[in-house]
Formats: sequence, structure tokens, C-alpha cells
Amino acid sequence: MLKIGSVLFRTKWDELRKDKDASKALRFLLERLDLPRDLSGDLTENQALVARFSEDLAPHDKFWADLAKQVRLAMKGQDFQEQTLFNRQLHQLRYIISSQQAQYVRRFYRKSSMTDQEALIAYLRDNYLRPSLWDHARLHNKRCLKAGDFLFPDGQESYNIKVLLQFRTEFIIDSHGNFLNEVDAERMTANGIINGASFNYGNTTKSHFRLDVYPVGPHDPAFRRQATKGYRSPNRTGRVRLARFWKERKTADFDRSFYNKRGGYAKEGQALISLVKKQKKSFKRALKARN
Repeated sequence: MLKIGSVLFRTKWDELRKDKDASKALRFLLERLDLPRDLSGDLTENQALVARFSEDLAPHDKFWADLAKQVRLAMKGQDFQEQTLFNRQLHQLRYIISSQQAQYVRRFYRKSSMTDQEALIAYLRDNYLRPSLWDHARLHNKRCLKAGDFLFPDGQESYNIKVLLQFRTEFIIDSHGNFLNEVDAERMTANGIINGASFNYGNTTKSHFRLDVYPVGPHDPAFRRQATKGYRSPNRTGRVRLARFWKERKTADFDRSFYNKRGGYAKEGQALISLVKKQKKSFKRALKARN
């Protein structure tokens, strides 16, 4: 099998991406991956898809920048939300990539008794990588509102953080140090399916929304659409100038705000954003700590 990211694969990939039709290289990749129309979420399928990538293809490899650029070229002037098989598979590919990148870290850096987070820190240190944690992962902290309660996926309390590499690669980590992925190749959890990581094709705010955010609605696999029913991300009500704050906090939306210290997403007088920031600080301390 010609594994994605291998030397032979890259030779053909480099040849195709010089073509004026930017979709040719992407179609070649999708053919090698043998991606179904819809991911099933089945663990065996996830493992088989990840196994079609080269084991040596690291998250910081320049191939990922080439891939993202090729998508931007192919989608230039195109509607990525259009219901075509190519668009659907290209969108769902983002979930497989995130799973592959998580498996790379686990395979090469997670020793016995290590958490995924500890393995990620070892990987970052070993490769002298400086991740970004500016994103507060608001969209990756969805909960289900039921009978007035804001319920965590899996029924397990967790404040998830996002660790970014060059904006393209993201690792979502729960409060227990586990990677969260929609189609994880090691274990499937509701928190992962609902709040997991996805590789980014965009390189600006505008292209990020056009290529990474808006296509979720029309192109997400059925199993994830079913799992996310009833789950909502906290909103941004209250993130306003002080003069408007008191007016907005009286609205019903404020109870579901990322910034409300007493809302449904809060805990013991702390807003969800504060709880997420604590998790990020803990990650930064661990990353800076000496071995």
C-alpha cells in the first residue's frame, strides 16, 4: 500500500500539485485513503484509516502546510458547502488527520503511565516546538441542556483546552489529560465526538470560517450529527464594554455565557472561561517545567 506521507506518495503528490487543477493532488490523496462517503465513527474503521498514513508523518511536517494550501487553492472561488462527494470527503478528512496526529504523539512519545497531555509535552519539547494556547476552546466545551441542567458529555466533568501548532494542527485535551478526537483510533468517547479536534485548512479568520467552520453543517458525518443533538457551545454574551454589560447580563442568553460566573457553564462562582484558563495555565507550567 502506498501510504500517505511516504517518500513514493510525496513524489506523486509533488508532481500533481504543480498542475493547474489544484484538486488533482487532493483527489489522489482521497483515493489512497479510500475514504467512505460518511465516516461511521466505528473504532475499527478509524484505526484502518489512520493506518493508511505513514507512521513517520509528524504533526509538524511541512506536508500538512502543503495540504492546507492545496485545499485553499482548490476551493478558491468555490463554495465548500456545496453538496458534492469531494467536498464532503475533504471536510471529513480533517477529523482523520487530527486522529493520525494524535496517534503519532502516542506512538512515539507516550511511555507507560503517561497521559496524552504528558506525551504531547514530550513531543513539543523534543522538537523545540512552541504551541499557541490563545484560543479558549469555547466551541470545544459543548454541553447538553436537559431539565435545567448543563450536562457534560459522558457525564464526566471536564474543561477542555486547545493547543495549536501553526494554526493548522490542533490538539483538544480534557481535564484528565486525554486527547479528544471525533474519530479517535484508540478510544471513542462522547466528549471526543462532540468536542474533539479537527485539522484546519484556513490560514486567516475569513478562510478559517469558510473552510473549517461553515462546512460542518452540510458535511459532518451522520454519527456526529446524532451525537451532538442537544449540545450547545457557551455563547459570548457579556463580552462587551462595561457600559453595556449590565443590560446584556439580564437577558436569558447570559445564563449560557462563557463569561457568566453564575450561569449554567459556571462552577462555584467561576465562569467557564476562568476554568478553561486554569487548565491552560497548568499545561503551560508543565511545558516549562524541567524534566
